[in-house]
Amino acid sequence: MIVLSYNVRGLGVGGRVKRKVVKDLVLDYWVDFLAIQESKLEVVTESLCRDLWGGDDYDWEFLSSVGNNGGIISIWRKS
Repeated sequence: MIVLSYNVRGLGVGGRVKRKVVKDLVLDYWVDFLAIQESKLEVVTESLCRDLWGGDDYDWEFLSSVGNNGGIISIWRKS
């Protein structure tokens, strides 16, 4: 099992480059579980998770940020 834990320090405004970095890591290393720390997002959508994961074989959960602190996104391969 390949696990990737990444502190992105914000995926909100201007996070397009960070999202691409995460997606490239997931695809390059065939990650089974992804933990994104410090997302600084109060709301996480399925489209964001699909964009980060780069495919359809995933499930996800998140813990929203409080103000401008925290936020955790967990995405894992269903198969």
